[in-house]
Amino acid sequence: MKIDYHMHSKFSADSTASMDEMIEKAIATGYQEIAFTEHFDLIPEEIEIYGVPSYRKYSLAIEEMRRRYPEISILKGVELGEYHLCHKLADAIMKNSPPDLKIGSIHTLSNGKNISIPLTFPLVAEDIKDYYESNLQLVKYGDFDILGHLGVQNRYLTKEPDDSFVLHIVKEIFSLIIKKEIALEVNYSGLTKPLADLIPTTKHLKLYKDMGGKLLTIGSDAHSVESLDYSYKKTLHKLLNLGFTHFSKINAEGWEQIEI
Repeated sequence: MKIDYHMHSKFSADSTASMDEMIEKAIATGYQEIAFTEHFDLIPEEIEIYGVPSYRKYSLAIEEMRRRYPEISILKGVELGEYHLCHKLADAIMKNSPPDLKIGSIHTLSNGKNISIPLTFPLVAEDIKDYYESNLQLVKYGDFDILGHLGVQNRYLTKEPDDSFVLHIVKEIFSLIIKKEIALEVNYSGLTKPLADLIPTTKHLKLYKDMGGKLLTIGSDAHSVESLDYSYKKTLHKLLNLGFTHFSKINAEGWEQIEI
């Protein structure tokens, strides 16, 4: 079974792709299930730039896509940036039509630096520590299904930095998501960026496996038709090499394991 649980369309401020284009590409490349996970970044720094997206319009668009493309399962997802800091607002917006899945992720450091885009500043130890501590606070809050792109700050670097000084924080994050049955996203956007590795990197994925982690979702983080499916097969190959034999599919009862 072929699944992508991290895709963006024009309902995200940083994408201009139409839902139709994304769905038709997914069907053509053999996907049985996809999830649009539009950005709902509701901290003041993001609202100042992008405003508050219309969740109602997005929900109606998903319903229309399901009518138009019955041959593929289309989930309504959201990527909730800094969810632990804005959950009251986010939950109030979504309460009348809950999403099928929620990705929790960190894009912005506590000092306001955005570390999910090409970096315009040197990445220092303080930034790395801040990033993982923010993820830990996010996971402690919980109430989401998938931890998104852990280690996204590495994506535009040509070499993975030494982050051994935050290993204890990474281990605590993994311990908590395993306990809470929050899936870890394998985000393959890093394979097409200077880093040329998965996000989380293979080093951290191995650690997750060694700690007993089993829940993995696969996401292209596609913001364009071209980036959808681009490295799917390569991602599966890397996961098999790390010893993983399954990835995860969400359903009403929780998680289902799908053989790679």
